[in-house]
Amino acid sequence: MSKTEVRVARLVGAGLSNQEAARRLGVSVRAVEHLTSTYRKLGLRGRTELAEAMGTAPATGLTTAPGG
Repeated sequence: MSKTEVRVARLVGAGLSNQEAARRLGVSVRAVEHLTSTYRKLGLRGRTELAEAMGTAPATGLTTAPGG
């Protein structure tokens, strides 16, 4: 996975919406919407499995953006 895919996966896995993740990363919502390719690369079926795979906490538990 690319660095951007990892950053998106961490934020979305932590419970952020596509719009919130895009805003934090300074990318388009469309870029975040490419999560399906990330799911496929990791053999996952959705956001819940993504959160488990990334080991991320709920969005309210984040103190800083991953990589920031």
